[in-house]
Amino acid sequence: MKIDLTTPEFLLCETPFKNESYNDHRTWIYATQALSLIEFICVDDFEDFEINKDFVYYNYTNSEGQIESWLGVYTQNNCEATEQDAKKVMNQAWKWYTQYLTQIDSYEE
Repeated sequence: MKIDLTTPEFLLCETPFKNESYNDHRTWIYATQALSLIEFICVDDFEDFEINKDFVYYNYTNSEGQIESWLGVYTQNNCEATEQDAKKVMNQAWKWYTQYLTQIDSYEE
């Protein structure tokens, strides 16, 4: 039997052991083809948050119809070394992550 084992384009990463700290809620997306790690941060709970032009800012409408504001940040960026476009990888990762969030939200309904 022949099995085609392909590496997924994105992997969801989080800390496996929770200790009731802020880190319990952090989420990263690993872009396998770009060998890069992206953290998406929901910034709604931050007071006086200002968007820095160096980061990517997104909106997401959750299952309750509320708009959430998210920030995409490269924590490890190897896009140039892998000849990938950093903005394109970030946007594809966000699209993949919103599909995940939509699926999780549908389970909670």
